[in-house]
Amino acid sequence: MDQYEIAGFKGSRNRAWYETVKAKYPNFQPSLGCLRQERVLKNNQSVYTFDFKTGDPSSNSRTEQLLAVTDSFGANTLMLGLIARSKTRPSAHVVLSYPNLEVIAQAFSGSSSDVPSSAAKQAVSDVEAVYNGVAALQIGTNSIFDGLDTRRFRHVPATQQGVFASKAQADYLDGAVAIEPQLFLDGTQANKLTVTVPTFNGMAIEPDNTDFELVLVVICSGFRVQGGSDLKR
Repeated sequence: MDQYEIAGFKGSRNRAWYETVKAKYPNFQPSLGCLRQERVLKNNQSVYTFDFKTGDPSSNSRTEQLLAVTDSFGANTLMLGLIARSKTRPSAHVVLSYPNLEVIAQAFSGSSSDVPSSAAKQAVSDVEAVYNGVAALQIGTNSIFDGLDTRRFRHVPATQQGVFASKAQADYLDGAVAIEPQLFLDGTQANKLTVTVPTFNGMAIEPDNTDFELVLVVICSGFRVQGGSDLKR
């Protein structure tokens, strides 16, 4: 029994994907991992680009997980989530799979622990635009998908958070969508995921509390292959 059977992947989609990744990189040992990149949401910005690579000057968050030029990554799920992030406590947050009023309210002045301000309610309404947009992915010169609806990434749990002190019923798979076709990202290639949000006049998703920001986060789950890029093989 290997580590992936112990982890409960025997016979699962993850196990099948592990075997595919292992076959593509027979001289390397794939390991469970993720890629994660974040972009701060702006009222008038409609296009957000993610390349998942180290050295990106726009990526300076401690919670990001990026791809080194020497490595490759086989992804089989993709998540498009939201974060209400404190600039002074930037890694203490919950990744949301839908606009959660109780969490987002903390980013807006005038909100108490359980009484969201009118600005917070407006932001939660306006940020739904993220899930009415489209996504496109290009790896190298190949278009993997184009015009993919972001609505499929919006997941509202059966039991939702009613007050700030409680939590929504959720796990790490909420909002994680199985990718078809599954993806291979190489650290030497130009990997470009573009999320286009349909903005509008009066959009108000930037917190008036200057210590906070709303963030769009993309998480790819799968298997990292250290030393597996074209640079090293």
